[in-house]
Amino acid sequence: MLFARQVLSIIKFVLVCLPALQPRATGREPLWVAEKDGTRVYLVGSLHVLPRSVSPAKPALISAFNDSQRVFFEIATAGSASPEIDDFFRRNGTYQNNDRLERHLTADARDIVKLVLPLFNLRWEDVQNHKPWLLGLRLQQSLMKSRGFAARAGVDDYFESLAQKKGKPIAGLETAREHMGFFSACFYRYSG
Repeated sequence: MLFARQVLSIIKFVLVCLPALQPRATGREPLWVAEKDGTRVYLVGSLHVLPRSVSPAKPALISAFNDSQRVFFEIATAGSASPEIDDFFRRNGTYQNNDRLERHLTADARDIVKLVLPLFNLRWEDVQNHKPWLLGLRLQQSLMKSRGFAARAGVDDYFESLAQKKGKPIAGLETAREHMGFFSACFYRYSG
């Protein structure tokens, strides 16, 4: 239950703070460079999506991209949804055999979720088959689709598309299955 509480606390924080978040030009890009024995590695830290008003095509990032021979992402998507991932969510992110979300939340957590769901045009009854981590991801995705955010405007999709156009090899540091498996395992590790 501790993990479920932490997820709900994060959701609550994001809901309160998101309207106040405005992109600001800092003059610094989220870019780190590591060099050893003549090999240079660029590491970019970013959200997967950006407000539509912010371009990922910053000069420092473009320069690092142009200097790179191959491009790695947290997960390389190749711009398409995967039926395997949909199946993973169905098998691992939803309750089976009449189990329900409400059985895995404290009374306080249930109250918070019931309060938040209408903000996403969701009903309590509609998410009863969701495990807490899947519900958290669903709410996060809804936030990132709102208020002018767009995945296609994000750093990942921008540079993955550019790498495809330039013929640069693309790879992921982990598979989508490994990434989603982390969330599934965390819930069970912390929920007892």
